[in-house]
Amino acid sequence: MEIARIEKKRKQRFAFSCIAVALAASIGFAVVDFIEQEQMEFIVDILVIILLAVSLIVLTKSDRHLLLYRVVLPLLSLSFLYNIAIGAGNGTAVYWLFPFPLVFFFFLGKKEGGIVAAVIFFIISLLLINPFSFYLYEYDITVSLRFLASFLLVTMIAFGLEASREKFVKLSLENQTKLMEEKQNLEQALGEIKTLNGLIPICCHCKKIRNDEGYWQQVEVYVRDHTHADFSHGICPECAKALYENYNDSGSEASRHRRAGT
Repeated sequence: MEIARIEKKRKQRFAFSCIAVALAASIGFAVVDFIEQEQMEFIVDILVIILLAVSLIVLTKSDRHLLLYRVVLPLLSLSFLYNIAIGAGNGTAVYWLFPFPLVFFFFLGKKEGGIVAAVIFFIISLLLINPFSFYLYEYDITVSLRFLASFLLVTMIAFGLEASREKFVKLSLENQTKLMEEKQNLEQALGEIKTLNGLIPICCHCKKIRNDEGYWQQVEVYVRDHTHADFSHGICPECAKALYENYNDSGSEASRHRRAGT
């Protein structure tokens, strides 16, 4: 339907924008990591660049956009989670995760986006707080708690926005469906209506009408064939007087006698 097509196109355009920004950022990270000789981080950056490039090609050549979103978004999240685990950028890489809930809900919808956001929030909590004392980058507990609270707030706002958008799209689809049904009913009703228009050749003497095949038909036959109307024969007073004058006189005389009581 038209609204669904518009929604798909809107997501595709936004995906192009996100990929362009992510590609530029990943290339920049790769250059910095190469200069600083951060080999593992450089490899991760190259993998992300390849993933984004492939995503751009698939987004252009294929119509399976939802499957692409389901695959690419979790993979990108894993790359950022790895950077958080090792404390990339002296622990500042974690702040790149703030837009992720908005992206999850926008591309995956309220339900799937909520599941992915919840999983990511759980993993981030483990990485930042590190309750099992893994060999990870150590974040300040106060900063970690503030970040988690902010991330949760962004997730809730993203959920509310997506819920409102889905409700609006649902109402729009219902209205469009009703309009399509009414249009079909109207077209069906108009298709059942027969009308006469244009010049109709009629005999000036016998009043027959010439049809499209060149044959002359009685008026009632022509009207019946070209409309939904039909004729019920009768006789008007003028014709009755002209054709059945004696009958009318005798009938009138009998009527006068009945009224006089004779």
